[in-house]
Amino acid sequence: MIIELRLALALLLPWLAGTLWLWALLPRHCRGAWPLRLGYGYLLGMLGTSLLLRAWGALGWPLAFWPLSGALLLLAVLGGLMAWQCRDLTAPLPAEDKPAPWQWGLLVLLGLLLLLRLQSLAQENLWRPLTTWDAWTIWGLRAKVWLGLGQIVPFQDDTSWLQSRDPLLYTVEAWHYPATLSFIDTWQGLALGAWRENRLGLPWLALLPALGLAFYGQARHWGAPLLGSALFTYLLLSLPLPNVHVALAGYGDLWLAACYGLALAAFLQWRREGELGQAWLALLLVLAGPLFKREGWLWLLTFAPALLWGVLSLRWRWCLGLGLILGVALWWLAGGFGLELPGLGTLLLTPERLRIPGLGELQLRFDPLALKALLDGLFFAGNWHLLWFMALFWVCARSGTIARCRALWQGGALLLLALLMLLALFILTPAAAWARDHTAVNRLFMHMVPALLFYLLALTWPAAAQSGAASSPR
Repeated sequence: MIIELRLALALLLPWLAGTLWLWALLPRHCRGAWPLRLGYGYLLGMLGTSLLLRAWGALGWPLAFWPLSGALLLLAVLGGLMAWQCRDLTAPLPAEDKPAPWQWGLLVLLGLLLLLRLQSLAQENLWRPLTTWDAWTIWGLRAKVWLGLGQIVPFQDDTSWLQSRDPLLYTVEAWHYPATLSFIDTWQGLALGAWRENRLGLPWLALLPALGLAFYGQARHWGAPLLGSALFTYLLLSLPLPNVHVALAGYGDLWLAACYGLALAAFLQWRREGELGQAWLALLLVLAGPLFKREGWLWLLTFAPALLWGVLSLRWRWCLGLGLILGVALWWLAGGFGLELPGLGTLLLTPERLRIPGLGELQLRFDPLALKALLDGLFFAGNWHLLWFMALFWVCARSGTIARCRALWQGGALLLLALLMLLALFILTPAAAWARDHTAVNRLFMHMVPALLFYLLALTWPAAAQSGAASSPR
């Protein structure tokens, strides 16, 4: 009974703290406020817990569940006080939709189907140990060492480990991978009081409904009807590949997908209504991406132009756009460029080669077999149902709406940049091997799937974006 209580606290305390702090960030009354804050609150709460463990280890304090729980409770109280100070008792509550009886029946059916699916995923999640890939050899292994020692110790490359005499220095394959997932495993292990692999996946199990709540809340806030919001949320939560990442818990792809997708939803709300809280939320989540996986830096690069574009005046936007076009033209005519970075090496980018100091050099070459495998995986494999067919058709059908709405075309440009980045990665670089053998290609495309689905929802109800854009502050 004590273990169950500790497990419940390990999930609920971060969730509560994140929700209360988010309530202070987004104090407005709006449709979908409760699910929006609950969904985002879990993601931010688990991220904050990992940062707390990181700071705890940096101070050299021993790992213990109850002192860390007390620190989380204190953070929750502080967040609650801030939320109370930011409350707006005069704001009227928004009017909610009143679905017809048949719509209520459909909503109940969708909810039951999702609960049934979550129940089957819970069985897989709770019965399986960590799978013998990166979750077992990297993220879980670091957490196991920290739990066994009772403290956070550093991991370095094998050469440094061999040359060091420090008994508390450890090494592991891919030691440079971000440690957030290891801290989440450590937090779960502290709640269990021992290393039990078949319980470490509970944060992944809770992430799926949290992602659904946040997506549904943003959809309602966007102006989508209750039934439409529920249908798109069902589409997201029923996709096979995200479900697999809940069942085979331990990887960062679902966390990164949640960060990027919910960041894009907040970005669209900001560009539509000028809500500063949504802008901060988008920035916070896109910055959190690299803490879960190294690929988060690539997604951050796709977001940076959109965020910069959103804060610049019209004149500077034209200057930026023309400067980018001129720079690409000059780069192509000159055959590339090289830049000497003091102390690091030479950054080289040509149409045939890419050299990044510290990461090595890549030969850029078009791979038609990789392109064929990539298209087969997206359109004909069983990972996505008919998502990419629907996306292609709906974007083409709504192209006129996209051009007329500021929020929609900026969000579309962001997603197009992300798509082009993935295509270039898998058909121009040695990563084409991952596309040909279908090892990493679908996992990386999963990172943008929640964002793509929310964008399709926004296209389905564009009147909300157009009315919001007309009334948004400059």
